Amino acid sequence: MTGIGKILVFLNLIIAAALLTWGLSAYRNSPNWLDQKSDSGNVEGEITLLKKEIEKLSKAAAGAHEGYAAKNATLASSEAIRDYRKARLDAWMKEAEGGSFYSLPTLPNDPAVLDTSDAAERARKAANKAILGPDNKPLQGLDALQKLFQNELDDRKLIVQGKVPANQQEWMNPNALLAPGRMADLGIDDLRRLHLWLSDQQKVVDVAIDKQRAIQANLANEAAYLKDERINWIARLQTVEQRNAQLKEKLKALGAQ
Repeated sequence: MTGIGKILVFLNLIIAAALLTWGLSAYRNSPNWLDQKSDSGNVEGEITLLKKEIEKLSKAAAGAHEGYAAKNATLASSEAIRDYRKARLDAWMKEAEGGSFYSLPTLPNDPAVLDTSDAAERARKAANKAILGPDNKPLQGLDALQKLFQNELDDRKLIVQGKVPANQQEWMNPNALLAPGRMADLGIDDLRRLHLWLSDQQKVVDVAIDKQRAIQANLANEAAYLKDERINWIARLQTVEQRNAQLKEKLKALGAQ
């Protein structure tokens, strides 16, 4: 016998022993499917035990189904109440956003007993039931506050831009913007720009005034200087005229002789 044959025989022996062990274990531990009798009494088989388990689970399923139906009916009622309460709260929220805040009534859990008639709504919206703010005035809702805020923005925009903003053509000759009627339609931006233009014009006028003052001072000094010279020439002219008269008289006397 060769070495390979010995190894195969040895493996065959091991496999046979393993199969024998497994078979004995399966036979020994096999479940008793049928009921059996023993010295201590009847022993229920696996089939009987499984039938009892099925009956137990069936009863539990039936009970759970009945409980589910009852809970489902309760849930449907609760959802209907929730939807009705949500609808009322949404209506009141929309009312509050529009600028009306009134004391809200306690909502009952039964929609049928809530009085939503016009008379009940008018009573709920009575002036004495309005919710007041810190200024003791009725609270304003989101829409009212947004409208107020938008009005303030429009007023500020009107102040900044003006009713009729100045166009580029008018800025070519800003003198026309100085008319009282035109200035009343200008906004802060145009008035600030016009003020800068007037400031520049004032600087030009101030320079011209300073020049005129210098010219006036020079003319005054020149007039004072020329005044003194004029008096001097008048005195000299009078002296010359007197000498001329004397010479004429002398010539007349010499001619008579």
